[in-house]
Amino acid sequence: MSRPLFSSVHRPTLFAAAAVALLAAAGCSTEPGSGGTTDTAGASDGAGALDSTGDTTAADVASTDTGATDTGSADTATQDVVAQDVGPAAPTFGDVWTQVLVTEGCSGQYCHGGLWPNQDAAYKHLTTATIKTPKCASTSYVVPGDPNKSLLWLKIDPAAKHGCGNKMPTGKAGVSAASSQLVKDWITAGAKP
Repeated sequence: MSRPLFSSVHRPTLFAAAAVALLAAAGCSTEPGSGGTTDTAGASDGAGALDSTGDTTAADVASTDTGATDTGSADTATQDVVAQDVGPAAPTFGDVWTQVLVTEGCSGQYCHGGLWPNQDAAYKHLTTATIKTPKCASTSYVVPGDPNKSLLWLKIDPAAKHGCGNKMPTGKAGVSAASSQLVKDWITAGAKP
């Protein structure tokens, strides 16, 4: 019966030593928390040499001179990736349609329902039609990027001055601050569908 080359007592130590040697050969530090490359030059007690106890330990292998040179580069595998807050996504016309125009009754049969039977028709009308009323300062319902030139926002915002008829919805001084802000944000962001 032959005797195993390494006893089961030495196997964990050997595996740990091999792992440390691989890390050192790849230029990774064997020091906890260093995260970069290290030069272990001059620390050799002989590659794979046995210490005074007669076995090879992780410490013995880690002290072997790998000849690695620290070039100052960071070990990117250990760097944390931090997500940047880019803020909320710009509102879409779908948001404006469901949260403002439908909720406030603008698309109903007594208001703009004939012009806006659905979301697509409303978007097309608001972004392409021109205003033909001479007393209105703006000639566009929506000017992408500029709510102050967009009659839609001027007529629904309670504080905005427009000089073009009454505020909307009919019988109100405008919509809520949140609804007005949503429309303003949508226009400012480019009035996307």
